[in-house]
Amino acid sequence: MKKRIPLLVVMLVCSLLTGCVKNEEEAAAGAEPLRIVIASDTHYISQQLTDNGLYFQRMMENADGKITEYCEPLMEGFVEQVIEEKPDAVILSGDLSFNGAKLSHEDLAVKLSRIEDAGIPVYVIPGNHDIESGLAYSFCQGTYSKAEETSQKDFEEIYSGFGYCEALNRDEASLSYTVDLNDQVRLLMVDCNTPEEPGLIKTETLAWIEGQLKQAEKDGKYVLAVSHQNLLQHSSVLAYGFVMGNNKKLLKLYEKYPVICNLSGHMHIQHVQKADSGFTEIATSSLSVSPDQYGIMEIKGSTAAYHTEPVDMKKWAAEHNPDLVDFAGMSERYFKRISAEKSLQELDSADNAQEMADWAADINACYFAGRMDQAEWNDALYQEWEKTDSFFGMYLTSLKKEGPVNQNTAVISFAGK
Repeated sequence: MKKRIPLLVVMLVCSLLTGCVKNEEEAAAGAEPLRIVIASDTHYISQQLTDNGLYFQRMMENADGKITEYCEPLMEGFVEQVIEEKPDAVILSGDLSFNGAKLSHEDLAVKLSRIEDAGIPVYVIPGNHDIESGLAYSFCQGTYSKAEETSQKDFEEIYSGFGYCEALNRDEASLSYTVDLNDQVRLLMVDCNTPEEPGLIKTETLAWIEGQLKQAEKDGKYVLAVSHQNLLQHSSVLAYGFVMGNNKKLLKLYEKYPVICNLSGHMHIQHVQKADSGFTEIATSSLSVSPDQYGIMEIKGSTAAYHTEPVDMKKWAAEHNPDLVDFAGMSERYFKRISAEKSLQELDSADNAQEMADWAADINACYFAGRMDQAEWNDALYQEWEKTDSFFGMYLTSLKKEGPVNQNTAVISFAGK
């Protein structure tokens, strides 16, 4: 005959178990969120490699609006701001350097060391500009000369203290690695910029990633994935060269396992995109392009909240260089001028070409900043652009279809993954 357990004991055990669950839930709800800074496409160039002279400035005039001439004070402002904010971690998602020069990486690593010295871990991966880019030059006295490039081994050694030494696991086929951010979240840093297959996720790396995702699931961890190139296509006219090779295979893995989202950069545009399954990718805009901002993600419980923050160069300049107090305005004007000059090249015969170009530049600035909700559409000028049958006309049409959306915030729920 089975002995009966006294009702009082049953009630006491249930009460204790319920209390434990309740305490755990309350602890999770009251716990401090994991706070992460995400910056991309810093495109830093060592001040030993450029005198910011006429040749360098002319080269940048033909570029994409990066305010590279002022990358030194911008990085100083970023480093000081991050140290003051005291996040739990800083992630740099590639294109750390302007053109892959070894000296640029070495000087940037010194700056990042100050963040580490403040007790804030920094994690990096390379972008397409960082390793054996073939573009490593110095710019001095009105000309240019070849500079020492960065090999895969160089990158790993220079940034050994920014993820590689602390890694839980390393991919033998790339510079990908994993590291735990806390008891709940594991960081997966994916390198798809190997010299042998730039822009492509190698088959070996895909197999390694799946192994890491299985292990994370076994360990009860959620995974925060990071890449340089985009996992998803964010624009109908900007796909080739932006979306990584083998992205569909990687996406299937991320949809199968407990991955919170993918963080990327590369296209310099602040943009949030969702796959048909609902999986989210956030592309953080370039730190070196107006509005010179970075992302902040706070993970608490089963929710990840993302927003952007500009580098407060006004505050930095007031303490270090009063001439740069209007850095934000200067950066915005520079980007718009470069955009207008590029679009103007497609408007040779238009009577109001300058007006059309200036308006298109304003729209483009809103798009790069992720603030199409602030774009002021001029239907008459837009119709003029449509008549040109130009790339910029198609580009503007793609922006109009996106609607007035603020891409600077996102909330991701990953409960039940």
